[in-house]
Amino acid sequence: MERNGIARKIWGYGIYTIIEPDDQIDPSSLRKLFPHVPSELFVKLEKRRIDLLMGPKFNGLFLVGGSRRDCCENLKVMKTKFGSMGWSLGGLHRS
Repeated sequence: MERNGIARKIWGYGIYTIIEPDDQIDPSSLRKLFPHVPSELFVKLEKRRIDLLMGPKFNGLFLVGGSRRDCCENLKVMKTKFGSMGWSLGGLHRS
């Protein structure tokens, strides 16, 4: 379900494990890099497995942005149609 209440149907292939979960990372030190993004994005997430990968057939549902002020080295904040905030944080940063 998108943030605006629109339900989307997608299809996929089910497999037991896509990838094992990474250790939890505390992104709170990265907050200063993106002051225009809601602070809730920079809380420590629970450790969990990836349960869905979408291919290019659903390109309209992918994250968008990640340039100019939304990019710092190899770290990006991008807008998404999903979740409570509409933002996603991804990549790596030396912090």
